[in-house]
Amino acid sequence: MNNLSLKIRAIPSNSFVFLDEKLIKMKKNQFSNRTYVFHTEKKQVSLKIFKVQELTLKNWWVYEILYFILGIFGLFDFRRKSSFYELSFEANLELIENSSVELVFETKSESAVTIKNSNIELDIKENTKKVDTLAKKRHKMVVWLKVGFWFLMIVSVLLVIYFLRK
Repeated sequence: MNNLSLKIRAIPSNSFVFLDEKLIKMKKNQFSNRTYVFHTEKKQVSLKIFKVQELTLKNWWVYEILYFILGIFGLFDFRRKSSFYELSFEANLELIENSSVELVFETKSESAVTIKNSNIELDIKENTKKVDTLAKKRHKMVVWLKVGFWFLMIVSVLLVIYFLRK
């Protein structure tokens, strides 16, 4: 029986982690790192991590409208939209009896993931980070639409106040 202890630091939101083509649900530890323990009889497993941009989904505008309304017209929009990177990491892991891998997502490096600690062999197939221009354009458009909406709301409130005073 081979055990794999996987630890991922600074993983972006909307990221998915697959081990042997199965989506895994990782737990947070006290330092906000994601951890997962995997037990298998196999000697080699595949690890895939990628990030999904909400603004590149098929019905992205539905999500934006819902978040805008539920966030009380954008005042309490809790989503952070500052990184428009498309992240992709894929590797094959050669397991031993007690394997451990620690991965770190770094924003300032050219690759998506750096390997901090590992006692096993990793065959990295893909480790890319690139700017998603479609998400960036759609974000700019959403910001302009929100500003336009707020401008129209202020003008309409001022007009109502003006006509009520007459």
